Amino acid sequence: MGNKTILVVGLAVFFAAVGIGFVIGLQLDDSTTILDRDAGTSESNEQAPVQTHTVTKPNTPKPSVDQVETSSTDINKTAVKNNISILINTKRREAGLNGLSTSGRTSEKLDEVAKKHSSRMAEVNRSAHSIDGISSTDRYRNSGLSDICRFRSASGTHAISSEGNQLEVIGNIKLNSIYYKDGTVRHVADENAIAQALVMEWMEQGAHKNRILRKGIGRMGIGIDVTDNGFVYVTIDLCD
Repeated sequence: MGNKTILVVGLAVFFAAVGIGFVIGLQLDDSTTILDRDAGTSESNEQAPVQTHTVTKPNTPKPSVDQVETSSTDINKTAVKNNISILINTKRREAGLNGLSTSGRTSEKLDEVAKKHSSRMAEVNRSAHSIDGISSTDRYRNSGLSDICRFRSASGTHAISSEGNQLEVIGNIKLNSIYYKDGTVRHVADENAIAQALVMEWMEQGAHKNRILRKGIGRMGIGIDVTDNGFVYVTIDLCD
């Protein structure tokens, strides 16, 4: 074999070796890049362990008193009744009128009539003066109060009686409900809040406000009932 042949063969082997080394180098570089990207400093194809972190839950603030829900079984009906009586008499005295008595035989009868009607409203789950065709006039008559609770208007021009619901105030409120008054959020969560919400509503309604502030009346009966789903029904029956 001549010198030229040997030289050519040698060069071919040399460049072939360089090419293989170059290709191997690229593969190693690529492999290293992949491993660096996916597995940190790992030098194998095994998946890097997943890092775990312990997360501490922040302390949940305890609800304030006015956020705690009240069960219907916790409501003291007598306390609701007393609070309503106080608020109504406060409204009357602010208007220059006498307070209303809740004691005595007539008031006891008014209590009985009002309680029965509130219980009936709770049964049908709605506020209404007339249920099952029985009106406030019927209730006064059936209890013997029609003649007792009849008097002349302050002007003396007409008679005031149970006709046309003139002597009855009704309403209901949902326990744990929220409403806004004077820019303040209020929560109906206890007996006082129930009374305040109801009296406030009545004083904003013309017919009920007029009955509460009527001149010539002197006695009232208040009936309260509460449903299992938290609706408080109230009836107020009035008399001279």
